[in-house]
Amino acid sequence: MKKTTKKLIIPILAGVLGVATLGALHVSNPAPVAADDVTYSLTDVFAAKDATIGAAKLQDSDEKLTTAFTLTNGSSAWIKRDLSLKWFAEKGVASYLTVKFAFDELNFDSVEFVMESEASIATEDDKASNTVKFSKESDKYY
Repeated sequence: MKKTTKKLIIPILAGVLGVATLGALHVSNPAPVAADDVTYSLTDVFAAKDATIGAAKLQDSDEKLTTAFTLTNGSSAWIKRDLSLKWFAEKGVASYLTVKFAFDELNFDSVEFVMESEASIATEDDKASNTVKFSKESDKYY
Protein backbone atom coordinates (compact mmCIF):
# COMPACT_ATOMS: atom_id res chain seq x y z
CA MET A 1 0.00 0.00 0.00
CA LYS A 2 2.82 2.39 0.78
CA LYS A 3 4.54 1.76 -2.57
CA THR A 4 1.29 2.38 -4.45
CA THR A 5 0.65 5.62 -2.55
CA LYS A 6 4.17 6.85 -3.31
CA LYS A 7 3.75 5.94 -6.98
CA LEU A 8 0.55 8.03 -7.14
CA ILE A 9 1.70 10.99 -5.02
CA ILE A 10 4.93 11.67 -6.93
CA PRO A 11 3.26 12.19 -10.38
CA ILE A 12 0.45 14.20 -8.80
CA LEU A 13 2.91 16.49 -6.99
CA ALA A 14 4.98 16.86 -10.18
CA GLY A 15 1.82 17.80 -12.09
CA VAL A 16 0.75 20.32 -9.47
CA LEU A 17 4.24 21.83 -9.43
CA GLY A 18 4.27 22.05 -13.25
CA VAL A 19 0.87 23.75 -13.40
CA ALA A 20 1.85 26.19 -10.64
CA THR A 21 5.08 27.04 -12.50
CA LEU A 22 3.23 27.65 -15.78
CA GLY A 23 0.65 29.79 -13.96
CA ALA A 24 3.36 31.86 -12.30
CA LEU A 25 5.11 32.39 -15.65
CA HIS A 26 1.86 33.49 -17.29
CA VAL A 27 1.04 35.96 -14.50
CA SER A 28 4.54 37.46 -14.46
CA ASN A 29 4.79 37.68 -18.27
CA PRO A 30 1.29 37.88 -19.78
CA ALA A 31 0.77 37.73 -23.51
CA PRO A 32 0.50 41.21 -25.02
CA VAL A 33 -3.01 42.25 -25.92
CA ALA A 34 -3.54 44.99 -28.50
CA ALA A 35 -6.38 47.43 -27.99
CA ASP A 36 -8.87 47.72 -30.80
CA ASP A 37 -8.61 50.86 -32.88
CA VAL A 38 -11.56 53.04 -31.95
CA THR A 39 -12.43 56.40 -33.45
CA TYR A 40 -14.25 58.98 -31.35
CA SER A 41 -15.61 62.35 -32.36
CA LEU A 42 -14.57 65.36 -30.28
CA THR A 43 -18.04 65.63 -28.75
CA ASP A 44 -17.83 61.98 -27.61
CA VAL A 45 -14.83 62.86 -25.46
CA PHE A 46 -15.23 66.57 -24.62
CA ALA A 47 -18.15 68.78 -23.60
CA ALA A 48 -18.36 72.55 -23.29
CA LYS A 49 -20.53 75.31 -21.85
CA ASP A 50 -20.43 78.64 -23.71
CA ALA A 51 -17.35 77.42 -25.60
CA THR A 52 -16.56 75.94 -29.00
CA ILE A 53 -14.82 72.59 -29.46
CA GLY A 54 -12.94 72.09 -32.70
CA ALA A 55 -9.74 70.89 -34.30
CA ALA A 56 -6.93 73.08 -35.54
CA LYS A 57 -3.30 72.94 -36.56
CA LEU A 58 -0.95 74.66 -34.17
CA GLN A 59 1.16 75.75 -37.15
CA ASP A 60 0.34 75.66 -40.84
CA SER A 61 3.15 73.15 -41.40
CA ASP A 62 1.71 70.65 -38.86
CA GLU A 63 0.30 67.41 -40.23
CA LYS A 64 -1.76 66.52 -37.16
CA LEU A 65 -4.82 68.34 -35.95
CA THR A 66 -5.04 69.35 -32.30
CA THR A 67 -8.19 69.61 -30.20
CA ALA A 68 -8.92 73.30 -29.70
CA PHE A 69 -11.35 75.10 -27.42
CA THR A 70 -12.50 78.66 -28.00
CA LEU A 71 -13.30 80.01 -24.54
CA THR A 72 -14.76 83.31 -23.42
CA ASN A 73 -15.28 84.80 -19.97
CA GLY A 74 -17.13 82.27 -17.80
CA SER A 75 -17.07 79.43 -20.33
CA SER A 76 -15.90 75.93 -19.51
CA ALA A 77 -14.91 72.67 -21.18
CA TRP A 78 -14.48 69.24 -19.67
CA ILE A 79 -13.63 65.66 -20.49
CA LYS A 80 -16.58 63.25 -20.52
CA ARG A 81 -14.51 60.04 -20.68
CA ASP A 82 -11.44 58.59 -19.02
CA LEU A 83 -8.43 59.97 -20.84
CA SER A 84 -4.98 58.40 -20.92
CA LEU A 85 -2.17 60.55 -19.63
CA LYS A 86 0.40 58.21 -21.23
CA TRP A 87 0.12 55.79 -24.12
CA PHE A 88 2.32 53.93 -26.58
CA ALA A 89 1.58 54.51 -30.27
CA GLU A 90 4.68 52.52 -31.20
CA LYS A 91 6.61 49.89 -29.29
CA GLY A 92 8.82 51.65 -26.77
CA VAL A 93 7.75 55.19 -27.78
CA ALA A 94 5.65 56.91 -25.11
CA SER A 95 3.26 59.78 -25.83
CA TYR A 96 1.87 62.02 -23.10
CA LEU A 97 -1.20 64.21 -22.74
CA THR A 98 -0.13 67.83 -23.16
CA VAL A 99 -1.98 71.10 -22.74
CA LYS A 100 -0.95 74.26 -24.58
CA PHE A 101 -2.48 77.70 -24.15
CA ALA A 102 -2.68 80.09 -27.08
CA PHE A 103 -4.29 83.51 -27.20
CA ASP A 104 -5.46 85.40 -30.29
CA GLU A 105 -4.96 88.68 -28.46
CA LEU A 106 -3.30 89.59 -25.18
CA ASN A 107 -5.91 92.06 -24.00
CA PHE A 108 -6.57 90.83 -20.48
CA ASP A 109 -5.22 91.61 -17.03
CA SER A 110 -5.64 88.10 -15.65
CA VAL A 111 -7.04 84.77 -16.78
CA GLU A 112 -7.27 81.46 -14.90
CA PHE A 113 -7.69 77.90 -16.12
CA VAL A 114 -8.80 75.41 -13.49
CA MET A 115 -8.30 71.71 -14.16
CA GLU A 116 -10.07 69.27 -11.88
CA SER A 117 -9.59 65.52 -11.74
CA GLU A 118 -10.21 62.64 -9.40
CA ALA A 119 -7.83 62.85 -6.49
CA SER A 120 -5.16 60.17 -6.20
CA ILE A 121 -5.34 60.54 -2.41
CA ALA A 122 -8.39 60.97 -0.18
CA THR A 123 -9.75 64.50 -0.15
CA GLU A 124 -12.94 65.98 1.23
CA ASP A 125 -14.64 66.36 -2.16
CA ASP A 126 -12.71 63.58 -4.00
CA LYS A 127 -11.26 66.11 -6.46
CA ALA A 128 -7.81 67.44 -7.19
CA SER A 129 -7.76 70.97 -8.56
CA ASN A 130 -4.89 72.66 -10.39
CA THR A 131 -5.01 76.29 -11.50
CA VAL A 132 -2.95 77.90 -14.23
CA LYS A 133 -3.09 81.69 -14.01
CA PHE A 134 -1.75 84.25 -16.48
CA SER A 135 -1.41 87.79 -15.15
CA LYS A 136 -0.22 91.02 -16.70
CA GLU A 137 2.41 93.07 -14.92
CA SER A 138 4.16 96.02 -16.61
CA ASP A 139 3.18 94.93 -20.13
CA LYS A 140 4.44 91.39 -19.54
CA TYR A 141 2.41 88.23 -18.88
CA TYR A 142 3.42 85.71 -16.26
